[in-house]
Amino acid sequence: MTFPLVSMYLYEGYEVQNSGNWVASLLPSFNSITPLIILWAISIFGSIGSFLRKYFRILYSLLLFLIIALTNGADFDHDLFAWFYISILFIFEGRDEKSDKAILDFSKLTIVLIYFMSGFWKLFYSFKAFFNESLGYFHFEGLREIIKESHHLTNHSWPIIDVIPSVILFLIGLGIVILELSGLFLYFKKRSYLYLWASSIIIFHLLTVLTMRVEFVSNIILIGIIFLLGKSTKLQSSPYHR
Repeated sequence: MTFPLVSMYLYEGYEVQNSGNWVASLLPSFNSITPLIILWAISIFGSIGSFLRKYFRILYSLLLFLIIALTNGADFDHDLFAWFYISILFIFEGRDEKSDKAILDFSKLTIVLIYFMSGFWKLFYSFKAFFNESLGYFHFEGLREIIKESHHLTNHSWPIIDVIPSVILFLIGLGIVILELSGLFLYFKKRSYLYLWASSIIIFHLLTVLTMRVEFVSNIILIGIIFLLGKSTKLQSSPYHR
């Protein structure tokens, strides 16, 4: 599973260090981070073996952290931080079925918490926007303006955005917030339905690619492994067992 992420980095052209954060300021300047990516890819082989497996997994997570930090300025990559957190959890995986199940459960909880917080902040800023008479998810034109704003950043256009009825976009926007918030409830109350939630999140990410060219490739891969493949194969489909 390292290959898709490495390919994504190479495709996006993240080759030069960004010096705009505290991590980069502590390290010497690099002309290219390709050596780090190669070491990161190699570390996966030690992560699935038996010799010093825990230490290879620590190395895997550390290299991933450095790659993310060095290529994303002041911000921690919104696309890869879930993968980073899950990689830390797998450092503590044991060699028995009970440990496997515990790590898988914690991985699911981590992901639903990440999306819960995403939904929470959408809710918070939409309430704030509503009382400030600006646009948010509680405004009929809120989602339309969010999509159009993203078009300015990505140089992408979606022609039908102007012909979709406002009420439809409003309901879709509310559905996105409810979807992100609902994962935490399902985890504690209806865990057997989490695979439906995960499938909906994947569809949501695919739609953001279509409408805004906002790509969360690693999240789609990770959610598919943890919730969909992991539903039947448990940790055999984890990032360290592929």
